[in-house]
Amino acid sequence: MYISNCPSCGLDFNDGDIYEVIAQTFPDKNHEELLEYCSHYGWTPENKKNFSKIINVKELGYGNFWQCPGCDWNDR
Repeated sequence: MYISNCPSCGLDFNDGDIYEVIAQTFPDKNHEELLEYCSHYGWTPENKKNFSKIINVKELGYGNFWQCPGCDWNDR
């Protein structure tokens, strides 16, 4: 299941196309180097993917849970 917005606060979870973000972060890399780097995230020209703003929290003894960076979790 893919959720594009937080059901609580409405924050858009899309943090940008992986290739575009990597190209902006490493402007000295050529196209082939960027493709290699992006492939580690599963991004290909035929299967474009985006980074997400969702935070994966791992707590010892509790497993994983996901947290929205836009919600104030101190009030829960």
